[in-house]
Amino acid sequence: MQIKTSLLDKERELAASSVTAMSDDPLATVDSGPLVLALINKFINAYGDKLEGRFVKESAVELSGGSRINYIFHELFRKVVGSIDPFEHLTE
Repeated sequence: MQIKTSLLDKERELAASSVTAMSDDPLATVDSGPLVLALINKFINAYGDKLEGRFVKESAVELSGGSRINYIFHELFRKVVGSIDPFEHLTE
């Protein structure tokens, strides 16, 4: 369901970019350079946000990237390490 929703969002985004298809036709007059540059820039920004753990639309449902790593170390790892008794198996 999540994949289908994401796919539909991307199809709408592509349709909104006013380019229906990139063809190999040398007679086509569509200059796709600025569009490709804008898409690459958008991808780089989204990728950087995920790595740094900043809030992005997809992380509202599930943690990923830096947010997931932050959660694991500050919540899960801290609790497990705190529950370990270092003197449990030692005798005098």
